[in-house]
Amino acid sequence: MDEDKINKLRAKKIDRAMMLAISSLKSHLYYTHDGELARGEDYEFHKRCVKEYCELIKLLGDLY
Repeated sequence: MDEDKINKLRAKKIDRAMMLAISSLKSHLYYTHDGELARGEDYEFHKRCVKEYCELIKLLGDLY
């Protein structure tokens, strides 16, 4: 496989990973300030999740 194809495949994988992280991030955002919490969760748990997903997205961006 040539280098252009490898780079394109890498970018597609980074894209997919970012989309998964963004989806998960969005699922926690509402619960950082509002929403009915379940299973012993608290707002701080969701804030930590949001921060971790943001860090993950930043790290994935660094791979470009």
